[in-house]
Amino acid sequence: MKMPALGALAALAAVLSLSCSPANVMATADGGDATAVESACHAYAYAYCTHLETCSTTTLQTRFSAIGTCESLYVASCVNAMESPSTAGTVATRNACTDAIPGWACADFIQGQNPPPGCVVQAGSLPEGAGCAFNSQCQSSFCGLPGGSACGTCAPQPVAGAPCVFTQCGQGLSCALNSMTCIVPALEGASCVNSFCSTGLACIGGKCTLPASGLGSPCDYAGAGCNFVSGLVCNGESNTCVTATLALPGQACGMVGGQQQNCAAGLCVEGACVGDPLVGEACQLDGPPCYNDTRCVLPGDGGVVGTCLVVGTLACE
Repeated sequence: MKMPALGALAALAAVLSLSCSPANVMATADGGDATAVESACHAYAYAYCTHLETCSTTTLQTRFSAIGTCESLYVASCVNAMESPSTAGTVATRNACTDAIPGWACADFIQGQNPPPGCVVQAGSLPEGAGCAFNSQCQSSFCGLPGGSACGTCAPQPVAGAPCVFTQCGQGLSCALNSMTCIVPALEGASCVNSFCSTGLACIGGKCTLPASGLGSPCDYAGAGCNFVSGLVCNGESNTCVTATLALPGQACGMVGGQQQNCAAGLCVEGACVGDPLVGEACQLDGPPCYNDTRCVLPGDGGVVGTCLVVGTLACE
């Protein structure tokens, strides 16, 4: 398990303290106060992170390393979202999503596809062109956030076939980075020549293919392999599915012992894992990414080294 540095923990605690401070709380649409907002966000973060762990422990570990980090970051970003100007988010809407999360199909949930009605982003009141940090602030339900910036701009939701906006697309769509076009990820058996496959599928011979999903099942390392979402990888020496292991910062990654070894919340650089930077730590857009729901915010002077911040920490006008 990745252990954050004391300085990073202090920075995260400071962010959480600022986010939850009564002096920082704006009135929510339903008249809720800081206590109600914080309570709703804790319940939401717990539901989100435990469902992620239930659906795929390996996905949780590759994104956050540990469930406690997941919950801390989602509490902080949730509070920021519910306090953001002109948001449609309320305690009631957040609770509705919290209640719906356990029923969200795992394959869709992991990829953020087909959310249940309670988790569909509602339209805020900010017009096109206004500054924003969250989709729920905008009349279009879409906030385009450029890389390296804490703030974006309300814009029409990019639809299927439309160009991505800073690698982002409308609800239910993903950005195909090779063409920078918004697409619906392909399902099993569909072509992946100009697309990519939904979570848990592999693109083999131009078609999305279901990998082997049982421990000890025969597999082809050069083919569909094994279902990593289920915690399996294909061992190229035995050609069978074995339990996936995740490397910590500084440990070996890539091809290890005849099988692929990924990093827990980190990036494999020249055969060794480099940990993702935590809140308050330095980051670069071409380096290990900041954790989910945090962003690498670059300085306005053109510098390439920024700081990982929880989404919505800075005010956007």
